[in-house]
Amino acid sequence: MVDYIVEQVENPAEKILALSHCNCPERGRMVLDAITKRIQVKKVIFLDTAGISTMYANDGGIIVVI
Repeated sequence: MVDYIVEQVENPAEKILALSHCNCPERGRMVLDAITKRIQVKKVIFLDTAGISTMYANDGGIIVVI
């Protein structure tokens, strides 16, 4: 997933990276760190899932948007 994100993003320095985790901040932080070590983004947002996104991520899952 990290490889795909890094390869597909265009002009990362102009983008905002948002990562939301569902009851697994350790996994979320690990993925966030892996991405930000390879590309530099304008801003990073790290948060818990809420509402309908919790259903999509499921317990232990993450959602990444850039």
